[in-house]
Amino acid sequence: AGLVSYANHGEPVTADQFSFSVDDGAGTTTQGSLAINVVLQDDPVVITATESLQSVQGSTIQFGPAGDGSISVFDEEDAMITVSLSATDTELAIVATPGVTMIDADGTDGTLQFSGSQDDINATLDLLTVTPDVATIGTIVLNIAVDDGNTVSNDTVDMNMNSGVFTMVWDGGGATDDWSDPLNR
Repeated sequence: AGLVSYANHGEPVTADQFSFSVDDGAGTTTQGSLAINVVLQDDPVVITATESLQSVQGSTIQFGPAGDGSISVFDEEDAMITVSLSATDTELAIVATPGVTMIDADGTDGTLQFSGSQDDINATLDLLTVTPDVATIGTIVLNIAVDDGNTVSNDTVDMNMNSGVFTMVWDGGGATDDWSDPLNR
């Protein structure tokens, strides 16, 4: 008795077949073919993100090659994916590149959602800015959820907002910088 093994040629397929012939050793040969149904396994989207970054209170955080941090996604099946971003006490802003559909484009509430191919999503993620509330000191967590239609992958970026030194310039419009001047009240 012989053994038969099947190895896919590496391309994602849902069906395949192969032909064979069997010789019984006594002069009889039989031809045939075998159809195979291939069940594809959906791999989750891989998120690669800066784990933690430091910034100064009141600063805007820019993601991308020239920024403070980075976020990118990879989907083995190269499916259309949907990205959801959220963070408290922040305003999120992004510029959608061609091929990206904005689902929730108003990041003033700390949330954004958009969909597209992984290449288009990655180009858009390179344009993400996070503007924490000016009084925020401490860690802000940016939550990242990526849905490829079958699985949802999650990751986070910790943004540590350190206390900054601010210089307040006061110009009350008076002749002096004194509260006793009535034009400065």
